[in-house]
Amino acid sequence: LIGVLMTNGFENDHEGTSGRALYPTLSLASHSCSANLRHAISPGKQVALQAQVPIKKGEELTIRYTHMLQPVLKRRRQIRDVWYFDCSCPRCSDPTEFGTNASAVSCPSCHSGKLLPENSLNSTSPWICSKCKETKAATYIEELEERAEKDLESIKDQEIQNYQAFLEKYKSLLSPSNCYIVVAKRYIQ
Repeated sequence: LIGVLMTNGFENDHEGTSGRALYPTLSLASHSCSANLRHAISPGKQVALQAQVPIKKGEELTIRYTHMLQPVLKRRRQIRDVWYFDCSCPRCSDPTEFGTNASAVSCPSCHSGKLLPENSLNSTSPWICSKCKETKAATYIEELEERAEKDLESIKDQEIQNYQAFLEKYKSLLSPSNCYIVVAKRYIQ
């Protein structure tokens, strides 16, 4: 029962109490990092689904199990660890994530290219610079992302100057479209 709740349950808050709830119909929706549905859970009550794109008759209905602004390595690892499958959705299959470069890292060699995974469905795939073709191991990317995430999460009281300091620290390390840069900029604007 605990396994079902952890795998198929959804977080829910009701009258100050947090927990996980099972919504049998919602549990039938598959995952995609580029989902065609968005779900919203009314506290303690029901689930509402809203189409994000036109959906053709017979097309699989999908929701996103993870946060939209997560880099591909973290997102795929979370899906593997929590839901026990390897995501191969269109977003995860595209190293550029539909041209957003949400996981892109600045090249430490030429400083003008972006490092992207050679094969975004392989967590150990090397990352290659779009300009100088320098390669970096996936572990380099993971360590950089872990530091950036830790630094971003350590910002207290949403102080603008702390987000500005974060951006200054990571502007030469992460691509301007990297999800951690995007998150920090959201708090400034």
